[in-house]
Amino acid sequence: MLGFFKGKPSEQSAKDKQLHQFSAMLDYVDNLIMLADTTPDNTIFYMNHTARDVLAQHRNMMNQKFRSGVDVSNAFQHSIHQFHRDPERIRQILRDIAARRINHHEALIPVGSVTFKTKVFPIWDEQDSNKLLCFMASFQDISSELEAQRLRDANDQRRLFLEDRIDELSSNIQAMTTTIEMVAQRTSSASNSSEEMLKRARDGKGMIENNATAMRAVSKLVSSTADNLGSLGQQSETIGQIVSVIKDIADQTNLLALNAAIEAARAGEMGRGFAVVADEVRKLAERTTKATQEIGTMICDIQQEVSSNISAMDKGREQVKTTERDFAAAEAAIAAIVEEINRVRDVVIEIANAAEEQAATAQDISDKLGEIARH
Repeated sequence: MLGFFKGKPSEQSAKDKQLHQFSAMLDYVDNLIMLADTTPDNTIFYMNHTARDVLAQHRNMMNQKFRSGVDVSNAFQHSIHQFHRDPERIRQILRDIAARRINHHEALIPVGSVTFKTKVFPIWDEQDSNKLLCFMASFQDISSELEAQRLRDANDQRRLFLEDRIDELSSNIQAMTTTIEMVAQRTSSASNSSEEMLKRARDGKGMIENNATAMRAVSKLVSSTADNLGSLGQQSETIGQIVSVIKDIADQTNLLALNAAIEAARAGEMGRGFAVVADEVRKLAERTTKATQEIGTMICDIQQEVSSNISAMDKGREQVKTTERDFAAAEAAIAAIVEEINRVRDVVIEIANAAEEQAATAQDISDKLGEIARH
């Protein structure tokens, strides 16, 4: 390295001393360091220990990365541009640095599984700040940093994704909680309605039972009345028969009185008193016959009325029996309705209890999701 720069001996010695001190500081730096001269080829005249170790460690990968036929093990004392796919672009960058158009150049160079961050700086003469001594290329293995950043980015993406999903899930659960609470309220209202409906159904059942009991009593009363009318009809027939017998007796008495009057007339003066008696008997018999006829007519009318009432009562009894059967069917139906309402009420109560439990569970999940999102 000493005597590398051409010039006056005193100037050369000062430059060599300066570069020697500078390279001594770079020998054990962790980054890969190369120094290249300012000639158009920009020949590498210095590599620190890290550079030699890294090039040896990653030789195969680097040889595949750079131009075909290049071997990084021959980098020392060769042009730095042998590694570049576009050497002219790099020369222009170095010219821009030398002309102070840019301060330095940075780039990322992926080599297999390793990524280097390269920086190129100018090294200026300590005695003359306008004189460029060389270029320093620093290569830092940032693979772990990039991987850490990638993991951080991935974690951030996952975190954001999870936060979005948790927010969405929390919103959905909150909406579900609101819906469940509404269901619970509606179910509670339905439970109250079921209770009221059950009460009314029981009241209706009691009324139907009372009406059925009253209808059975009416049925018995109608049946008893029909029996009494039947008995009255039979008694009317018996009376009619008796009246008929009385009429026959009155007719025979009238006939006998008529015969007695005839015989008294034949007896003359002797039979006059008997004729008077016979005439009175005849008149009495006629009155009896007339009364008997009137009674017979009345009995006949009574029998017709009784017969008509018996017929109507029989029809009424059939209607009462039909109504009684209808009441029995209604009583059975209302009993079934009451039983079904009981079952519905029990189911509604179970649903209400389940809805309350679900609402509490959903709220608990929502709270826990909120805690997760906050952490």
